[in-house]
Amino acid sequence: MNPESRENSNLNEGSPEQESHRLIVKLVKEATREFVNNEVLDAIKSGEFSREQWQTFAKQRYLAALSFENLLESGIVEAKRTGDTQLEETLQSNLNDELGVDESGEKVSEKAHETWRRDFYEALGVSEQDLKKSKAFNGTKTYSQTLENLIKNGDSLEIAGALLILEGSIPAEFKKIQEGRDKTFPDAFVDKLDDSEEIKERKARARLYIDDHIAHDSSSHYPDLIRALEKYVFNPDAFTRIKQGVEKIKDAKKEFYSSLQEELEND
Repeated sequence: MNPESRENSNLNEGSPEQESHRLIVKLVKEATREFVNNEVLDAIKSGEFSREQWQTFAKQRYLAALSFENLLESGIVEAKRTGDTQLEETLQSNLNDELGVDESGEKVSEKAHETWRRDFYEALGVSEQDLKKSKAFNGTKTYSQTLENLIKNGDSLEIAGALLILEGSIPAEFKKIQEGRDKTFPDAFVDKLDDSEEIKERKARARLYIDDHIAHDSSSHYPDLIRALEKYVFNPDAFTRIKQGVEKIKDAKKEFYSSLQEELEND
């Protein structure tokens, strides 16, 4: 049973809880479709991207995501300020995962997403120095500025809406990236029968950044956020603010991919 089915199985048919769940899922699915179906991701998925184009894409995605942890931190602060303990704990759990903080509160570098990202990028042939020298495209700047504006405005529900669409869309977005990754870089990510245990371990680490996000966001972060936000659905002002966060990320993602497509075509 998939995560969404598990969620629905815990709700009474026709109940307000079920309707609020349905409306949030509908909101995320519709917004996701608007930006995940684009030429860049389709080309990546089909294996049409060269390694150089892949590296360009990866660098821009890295630059766009730099403020994600700050967005989570801002959401935690604002949820605490407004007294929404459930939302605060949900976002803190998400941040702990990002940082590799275990149940005892200790930071484990091997579990930190920064470590996984480094292993992934190295397998793509992109070094830390390459990332530091990268220049953001216009759409990447727009996306980054959107996150910064959400942080600056400090609206807990708008931030939560932004995080909701980010976590809810990652499985669909990353599955295309995952397929293309294995087609374009099979030597770095796909196990072979004659691989040594050391090589298999290296490939497993390189796959973790993409593969764990697909599994964990769909089974944990996304449904946890849905549960934290369902109580706001029938509050018109509150749900409007959540939808505003969703819309801002959707528009920024569309601009990110549109700009990337234009830059790649002109290269």
